[in-house]
Amino acid sequence: MPYIIPNNLLTPADKVIKPYNCAFIAVDGPQIKGKVNMEGLEIPYDNQYTSQMILNESDTGIPIHYGFLGTNITFLMIRAMYQPNDPNFEIEADQYIEYYFADDVNTTRYIGKLMILTGNSLNRIPQIYLSNPNSGQKVNLEIFMANQSQVNTGTTTGSNIYNGLYYNNVVSDDVNYSPTLNGSSALYITDIAGDTQIVIPYININTITTTDDGSNALIIGTDSEQIQLKFLSDFNMRQAHSRISWVLEDRTIRKLTSTAPPIDTIAPYITWTDIVETGTTYTSLPTGVTLTNDYLKEYYISGITDSRDGDMNVLDAELVVYEENNIVPMSGITSQGQYTLYFTVTDIATNAQTYTMYAMYDYTAPTITFNTVATGSTFDMSISSATTTGTYITTGDTLTYTVDSVSDNVYSGLTLLDVGIVISGDTCNPCTSITTTGETYSVIYSLSDYVGNTSTYIKTMNTIT
Repeated sequence: MPYIIPNNLLTPADKVIKPYNCAFIAVDGPQIKGKVNMEGLEIPYDNQYTSQMILNESDTGIPIHYGFLGTNITFLMIRAMYQPNDPNFEIEADQYIEYYFADDVNTTRYIGKLMILTGNSLNRIPQIYLSNPNSGQKVNLEIFMANQSQVNTGTTTGSNIYNGLYYNNVVSDDVNYSPTLNGSSALYITDIAGDTQIVIPYININTITTTDDGSNALIIGTDSEQIQLKFLSDFNMRQAHSRISWVLEDRTIRKLTSTAPPIDTIAPYITWTDIVETGTTYTSLPTGVTLTNDYLKEYYISGITDSRDGDMNVLDAELVVYEENNIVPMSGITSQGQYTLYFTVTDIATNAQTYTMYAMYDYTAPTITFNTVATGSTFDMSISSATTTGTYITTGDTLTYTVDSVSDNVYSGLTLLDVGIVISGDTCNPCTSITTTGETYSVIYSLSDYVGNTSTYIKTMNTIT
């Protein structure tokens, strides 16, 4: 094959590397000087994502959003196109951008017109931040990303751990969703100097888990990895968790700065159902149902509201139940008695408030015990000797003469004065003062306990001198 020699009288031939027929080739004018065949190359992936972005003049530390792929990936290709693209204005030495990895912020690397990085399920490409050092030229970027699912090794890799954080190292970007909606799209984790360490798109956050092992770590689960944010104290961890959860509730109108929203120190509050009457010491628990703790929460609580977290589920309240004179907490109520119920509500920032309620589970009516003279269904009562005045009988005289004591299986506060007596006869109904002897009257005794269980006794009274 003859060798083609470029015409030395003309402008020197271009020497470029470019894609051609499933290969990358190096050409010198019409001659192919080198070739890497891409045929048969296959890079596995589970999810892929493409995007475009513009680096404006002098932009620094701009993160590449990996979309729903998470914060580290296994394939990345970036094509950079510099503006203006008129060859007469191109200065080759100015056509580059800088980048650094989230886990190596002190090492600056460079991209010309193309960069391809690959990894695998265990050795991944971390978050990348881009800078445009040129003050007079924008750069258009086309970015092609893909990811393999991360192999679960049971541990979190060092590149996914961020230490020494305060709650206000958790901030977000500023996005205009519409002329009237200003919110955010991604969570930014900054260092003490305010420099971004990692960017996590909110759409990728699946779970947020707190730790109680003293590590003060929030574990953020995304589609492809777990990220540990380690804070300087438990307080900072809880406040950061509260801030992130708040913005996730509606990121189209919410964003985080280092000062807003401020720390949350206000506990949630409970709104009670109608069964809780103001000024009532005890509430009556219903019968015919299983009084589990969850049932009691819904029976008592109408709603839980927090200044930061908004409306909370009533079942999120903690309930501890104690029976009277018993120091062992109970799980639900199964026997009649008096109970103290402690409802505690806690928000994400661990601000807590406890409310105390008292309840009676009682479906048995109280008992009246009669004196010997009135144990039967009929008794005689002397006007002259069994009354206070000696000249007439009142309901109070009847109570004193016939009733010995009262009792209830649950409530201990009943007295003789709680007994209601109604006397009726042929000449009066009700009778308030009886002066006639030799007459027969009906006496109705009634007694109700604290929750309304009522017992009734009916006796016949004969009046004698």
